[in-house]
Order: sequence, then C-alpha cells, then structure tokens
Amino acid sequence: MDKTQRTQWLKLHSANIITWFRLILAVGFLTTIFVRRIHDVPLEQYWYIAIWLFIALLDLLDGYCARKFKRQPDGTLLDDGGATLDEQSDKIAINAAFFVFAFFGQISWYFFFIMLARDIFTYFLRKPKKSPVKSARGPGKFKTFCQNTTIIVVFLPEFPNKSFLVLALVSLSTALSIVSGMQYFVLAMDAKSDGNLLKETGGQMGVPNWFTLSRIALAPLIAYAFFKQPFGDFSNIVGTILMTTAVLTDMLDGTIARRSGQTTNAGKMLDMLSDKIIFYFCLAGLIAATRGTFMIPYFEIPFISAIVIFCVSVLIAHDILFIGGYACAKKVGDNPSSNNWDRVRFAFTCIWIIVVGFALTSFGSILNLSPALERTPFNLIFSYGSFFVLFAAMVLSCITAGMSYEYLKSVIKRLVAKQPV
Repeated sequence: MDKTQRTQWLKLHSANIITWFRLILAVGFLTTIFVRRIHDVPLEQYWYIAIWLFIALLDLLDGYCARKFKRQPDGTLLDDGGATLDEQSDKIAINAAFFVFAFFGQISWYFFFIMLARDIFTYFLRKPKKSPVKSARGPGKFKTFCQNTTIIVVFLPEFPNKSFLVLALVSLSTALSIVSGMQYFVLAMDAKSDGNLLKETGGQMGVPNWFTLSRIALAPLIAYAFFKQPFGDFSNIVGTILMTTAVLTDMLDGTIARRSGQTTNAGKMLDMLSDKIIFYFCLAGLIAATRGTFMIPYFEIPFISAIVIFCVSVLIAHDILFIGGYACAKKVGDNPSSNNWDRVRFAFTCIWIIVVGFALTSFGSILNLSPALERTPFNLIFSYGSFFVLFAAMVLSCITAGMSYEYLKSVIKRLVAKQPV
C-alpha cells in the first residue's frame, strides 16, 4: 500500500477511528470517575466537564468526517456500519455516565432503567440489516442533547436548586426517551405493514400521534411524583397537574385527528395503549400517595375497603378482557372500536383519578396525609365524590366487560373454526 492508498484508507475510515477513540475515552473516563468517587472524590469537577465536552466534540467531528469522506458519486454515504457504531457508542457512553450518577445517588435508578430499556428496545428494533428506521429523528436527537446537558450540570459545583434542575433535566430526558422509542416502534411497524399504519399522514407521525406519545411519556413521571414525593408537600400538586394534562391531551388528540383528517390506524392503537398505561401508572402512584386508602373516609372499615378493592379489581379485569379481545380480533381481521358505554366508563375512570388527585392536594391532606383521611367538610366532599365516581366506573366496567367477553368468545370460535372474515 503506497502513500496515496494509505491516505485514502485513513480518510475513508477516519470517522470510525474517531468513534472508537471516543468510545474508549468515554468508558475510561467514566471508569476513572467511578473509582475516584468510591474514594470520596466529589463528582463536581470542572475538568470533568472539559473532558466530556471534548468527547462531545469528537462526536461532531466523526460525523463531519463521515459526510466528507464517505460520500459516494451518487451522493449517498457509504454504509460500512459506521452510523450504527456511532449511535451505539453514544448510548454506551451516556448510559455509563447515568449508571455512575445513579450508583452514587445523583439521579434515580428509576430514570436510568427506563432510558436503558429504551436503548435496548431500539437496538433490537433496528438490528435487522433492512431495518426501516436508520437514524435518530428529532426527539431522539433532542433526547441526546438533554442527556449530555444533564451530565454537564451534574459535574458543576453545587449551586442553589441544583438538585431540582438535575431532576427536571433527567425527567425531560426520560420523557423524550419514551417518545423517541415509541416513534421508532411506530415507524418500524408502519414500514412492515406497507404504510398501512400511517397512510393518512403520508408516513409521518402527525400532530395527533405526537400528543398521544407525549401522554405516554407523562405516565412514569406521574407515578414518580406520587411515589417518591420529590417536591415535598407540593409533590401531589405536581402529580395531579401532570395527571390532568394527560387526560386533557387524550381529549385533544382525538379532536385534532378527526378535524384534520389524520385519523390513522397507528393513532387508534397508540390511543388505546396510552389509556391503559396512564391508568395503571396513575393508579400505582395514587396507591402510594394515599398509602392505599384512595382518600376514602372510613377506609379502615373492612366493608368499605372491600368495596373499593373490588371496584378497582373490576376495572383491571375489564382491561384484561378488552386487550384479549383486541389481540384476537386482529388475528381474524377485525378492527374493534370503543362503544358509547366504554367511552362513558373511561370518562368516569378519568374523573375518579382526577378527583382523588385533587383530594390529595386539598387543604389538610397536603400537610397531614394519614391512612384515615382528615375529616374536614372540604375533604369529605372530594373523597365521597371519589367513592361514588369509582363505584359508577365499576358498574360501567361490568357492562362493557360483559360485552368484551361475548365478543372474545365469538372471535375465539372463529379462530378455532378458521372461518374467513
């Protein structure tokens, strides 16, 4: 190989060489931090920031080299695995940094595992050579930016409200991880179905679906606010605001989809999925925040607690039947949709969730939450209202669960008989 050939080889592989160097540097740097932190060396170091910015600069540099030296005569970039290597090195470096922060209590393990699960999910989603999703889209790039910003803020010396800023940044990073992960999933499924999922929007996600994805992203943040109480006495207020926002976006995305003509099969699937995710994350958070009382007066009385537990169990059983019927219906070519009974049931369920949330933020509860709710007139109105709305949701769930059960039986019979649609 002469000098000219060596120069050409170095130019062609310069991007991959820089990517490997960046990955080795990042892993070595974070390993050093981990060891130093074990010996009580604080994370807040300015030179940590300088090295991480240098690593980020290398990320920009390898992208520049790839675009400059890998461009082929037809204008496309040579696909030698460099793009995949670049993306995976970013994920490894960032997840390693968040592992260090979680290990030493700078961020919650809860957020780390959600972001790690998203990266593993998208890796397997894009693993096939003919994967329809080749590179990060808008939310994915913004997620990486927020994650890098979080890392830099953690390395900064202590300043007022630093912990809240880190919490806000890592929460935003987690939400964007969920949104971008779901975006990858929808685009991949749309490509496999020959564009059937996003036909009405020309293969694009569309505004209504973005609202739905944002609602899904709020679910783990709602549960975290109620579970961990990160804002002290105001945690229940934050959780209730997020919960109310999620319910409002559920009403908004359907309206926008119908008025703009962007009602897609992907939207129907995501809307149903988001409803279940929001409900169960809110339910888990409210159980934690109310210590299992659901803000019902006299919940300590076995008869009252049995009624509440039974009502919640019916809601859960309804969803199991509905999901089972939906999954089987797809196998026989049906496209089931909600009826009026189910819409009213869902409305009552949302009202119950919101009423319990507002009961948590009412005067008295916010400062003195106890297993037996403080029996002030204001709290009693909220809590008794919550009880009756829950009971109504349970009755409606029984009606719609019966319908789902009958539909499920008919679908199973068709599957067994292998009858054509």
